[in-house]
Amino acid sequence: MGSQRESWQETFRGLGESLIGVLQAELAVVVETWKRSGKELGKVAALVAAAAYLGLICLPSLLIVVLLAGLYEGLGWPLWGSALTVVGVVLAVIGGLAWIALHLMKNRFESPVTTVQNQVSDHRAWWSERILSDGKSTEGEADETLESGD
Repeated sequence: MGSQRESWQETFRGLGESLIGVLQAELAVVVETWKRSGKELGKVAALVAAAAYLGLICLPSLLIVVLLAGLYEGLGWPLWGSALTVVGVVLAVIGGLAWIALHLMKNRFESPVTTVQNQVSDHRAWWSERILSDGKSTEGEADETLESGD
């Protein structure tokens, strides 16, 4: 009777240690994903800062030069037209930086909520197929199901 209790105690102790190991592994994956997303967010922030600088500092300065030159020349073409061309180029650069930032934000940045939801979903699928299954499926079928995302 004593050895049976020790056996049960060892079983539950092992189960507890295994669950702690699984939780630590899941937490490590979430932290790594957040680090990667943080780096991508840093790139996006730098591009947004560059676009904001160009839009808030350079563009108004150029528009002032265009206005002064236009008034000075009495709407003369050479200086005013060339300044307006420069404004067009700056606007194109601002638009390009903003487009790159939006593209990175959509494709590379993963919100922390999505990361946790994906990890919980994967863990739940693994738990259902590997631990709670009736034992009729083979190891290969469970792996294929997990890889396909079902």
